[in-house]
Amino acid sequence: MVTKGKGERARREEDKLARREALLDSALRLWDEQSYTDLTMADIARGAGLAKSSVYLYFQTKEEVFLAALERLLGGWFGDVNTALDEARTTGPAEVAALLVQSLDSREHMIRLLAILNGVLEQNIPAEVGVGFKARLMDHLIRTGARLERCLPGLPPGHGTRVLLHLNALVVGLQQVTAETPALRAAAGDPALAGLVLDFRAELEAALTALLHGSLREE
Repeated sequence: MVTKGKGERARREEDKLARREALLDSALRLWDEQSYTDLTMADIARGAGLAKSSVYLYFQTKEEVFLAALERLLGGWFGDVNTALDEARTTGPAEVAALLVQSLDSREHMIRLLAILNGVLEQNIPAEVGVGFKARLMDHLIRTGARLERCLPGLPPGHGTRVLLHLNALVVGLQQVTAETPALRAAAGDPALAGLVLDFRAELEAALTALLHGSLREE
């Protein structure tokens, strides 16, 4: 009887986790179809095939839903970057910058969420949720930052984490200035304004390479 009870509890926990994941999937899928502002908790629940009241069993606000989605995406990114750094055979700034930039390919949702993290997502969540997110993020940064320092021996202790924080700032800034708008589309067709049209990937790689060169110890 005890074993059966444990099995039932395990299945209930699995069901709860599956519903939570379905809500995160629904939020990201709907965000591709409509603006963040227009999205509601009811939309997210409906997209997951759940009643609106079900959302509040897991999340108190829409921002908390998307913060959880960002944390899931960041966990996957950190895991992939850690593997790539562990397997890296080259240790120059340009190579490491290229590795990090390449790791962002096909992670549009993560980049878009990072761009609204401080100004939107962290403005309407319970304090304990925000603190928990920050604590887990810090753990990721320390672990991946240490790997960066092993790949770039000239990087001072602790600067691997700083590089990742600066990478975030670069990603957020460049995402905002390179996001396609009607004005930028028009500028792209005008030779006199071509200098205003920037390529996200190319600019990020150039800026990160310069950052890594500047962060290395002088011999």
